[in-house]
Amino acid sequence: MSNVLFHIVVGAIVMTALWSVLAWMLVTLFRLHSPVGRFIVFLVPLVAAFVARVRLSPGLTTEIAIVCVSVALVFLGRDVLQYLFLKKHLETEAESSEYLQAIVNELAQPLRIPSPRALVSNSSRVSPFTAGVGKPFIIMPYSLLTTLTESELRVLLTHEMAHIRRKDILWKWILRFLRHLSFLNPVASWSYGQLNLSLEQGSDRLTIAVTKKPGTLARTLMKVEKYVSLVSKQGATPIPAVISRADSYLPTRIRALGTAKVKQHALVIIMKVVFIFAIFRFICFRPVKIWLALFS
Repeated sequence: MSNVLFHIVVGAIVMTALWSVLAWMLVTLFRLHSPVGRFIVFLVPLVAAFVARVRLSPGLTTEIAIVCVSVALVFLGRDVLQYLFLKKHLETEAESSEYLQAIVNELAQPLRIPSPRALVSNSSRVSPFTAGVGKPFIIMPYSLLTTLTESELRVLLTHEMAHIRRKDILWKWILRFLRHLSFLNPVASWSYGQLNLSLEQGSDRLTIAVTKKPGTLARTLMKVEKYVSLVSKQGATPIPAVISRADSYLPTRIRALGTAKVKQHALVIIMKVVFIFAIFRFICFRPVKIWLALFS
């Protein structure tokens, strides 16, 4: 039993680390700046973390898979209940704003999405975020609104609405389930963070495409980060962080804004991803066989 635990915990961490390093090296080598392309590549280590855990337990593959899926569903259920409670609380506490709603209605046209509800919260724990899958809404903290210019506010709202256009909220729930499949694996959490970063960068790029204001977006992101840091220093956890617990990748996101103007043909991006997957396919699960040969 102890040998099995050693394989599915330590072995899975080592395998995930190898794939994560390989994914990062290939993304850098092929200069894959596309958020969608990076998302697809970094999805491999997260999925492989679960597959490796199952493959590292020969003779118990079905049982280990069932345990992992069951634990993941329990964790996901906990997250959903927490999310629904906070969502209901925020919708009840926040107030509608005709001013914000008018801007949102205007911005929804170039994004080609139905206008979400725009709410303002007086809570000191709320930072800007979008919630809801079927009927999304945007919540903005009043204390932050007073520090933003109209141009910055429009860029921030466009970014939040870009998440709706790209279905990022649904993707984040899928990623959360995949991360829970590899519980007790900190390297899988790193891959999860990279995937969330890709989603944010995708919305950043769509925001720039609509507003044509990368400088304003960078300035706005820094203001939001400063606001969130101030809330955290006061001893409160910003409510989106309670839901996502995502690390801040702000410096990386701001640096990536410089490559947002570099347009790559979709065919070039597809070819890069195909080449990367060909390398993954060649290596595949050979490290798993080596691990089992060394430690069995």
